[in-house]
Amino acid sequence: MNLNNQDDFNLAYLGQFDDKITNLLIDLSSNQASNLQSGKSNRKISFLIAECFQNVIRHSDNLEKIENNDFFLLKKAGNVFYIFSINLIKKEKVQKIENAISTINELDKDELKKMYLKELENSEISDKGGAGLGLIEIARKTNNKLIFDFTESESGDYLFHFLTTLNLSNEDEESTSNELIFNFKKIYSKMLAKNTLFFYKGDFKQNTILPILSIVEANYLPSNFSKSNSKKMYLVAIEALQNISRHSLEKENKKEGTFTIKEHDNNLVIEFSNLVSGSIKPELENEFNYLISLDEESLGDLYKKRLKTILPSNQISSKVGLIEIIKNAGKNNIKFDFKSSENEDNNFIYNLAVSFSMN
Repeated sequence: MNLNNQDDFNLAYLGQFDDKITNLLIDLSSNQASNLQSGKSNRKISFLIAECFQNVIRHSDNLEKIENNDFFLLKKAGNVFYIFSINLIKKEKVQKIENAISTINELDKDELKKMYLKELENSEISDKGGAGLGLIEIARKTNNKLIFDFTESESGDYLFHFLTTLNLSNEDEESTSNELIFNFKKIYSKMLAKNTLFFYKGDFKQNTILPILSIVEANYLPSNFSKSNSKKMYLVAIEALQNISRHSLEKENKKEGTFTIKEHDNNLVIEFSNLVSGSIKPELENEFNYLISLDEESLGDLYKKRLKTILPSNQISSKVGLIEIIKNAGKNNIKFDFKSSENEDNNFIYNLAVSFSMN
């Protein structure tokens, strides 16, 4: 997953789900969906996102999780939204879930409505909610078959793979169910192999930046860093995300970029990328090389000097943002490069990676 792919939007999370992270991911997913769609379609997408999260929670078991098994991915490609989840369940639940979904997939629209009303009237809903009702509603809202699979884990429990598709046009889906779920399982496997915990690709409007920062603050800082290092990483995340929002090349009223969190050699690494015009590449490259050539004292003096310069506020932020990143991360913990865009003439993808030790 990178900025060169043709997807309009990607959001992927690998880790355990609790109420706080679930609510933050729903907020971010729904915000991005509202940026892409409006009206009835947006309401339907937001409902499906929330329901798919609830589906993970309802079917999850309190099993000892040695690895990150829970996974959520939201993707929009063309006119189709894909919502994919994975969670660990006990072996004895597999047949029950498989029977329930298979039954739902055999019903037409009218039969699903009757089944929903019957379940609503007769079901005893547990503390975890009505799992059957949720699956029926997903099938009704999407007007598609539910796609699922099970994979046995090393512990003897099973990974439950669940895929929902919502086609906003009348065009037929080119891929089969087996192909679709295979491709999404590959994304999950790649994230596991690369220790990628979080990935976002999309439009970096302000209503997107705030939920991302909340996810960083809630899920990655407290357990990995001291209070001092947590503050430094949070400030770096703010500046880097604002950098995408300010400097990414605007296309179709969108400023696209990517934001990634991964673990590598006992470091937490945050990566950012965005599209920039070839005309400003030399300026950005020279600025970065100049700043990392300075010692700590000289960098601090330059920071103060630029703050005092009489410039519009957005230009001041631009001039000091990269200094803030270097000051808080340390120049030896930062890497940057430019790569040619596969789909854009004379434009480049600007990549920035910042590492923080978890020792």
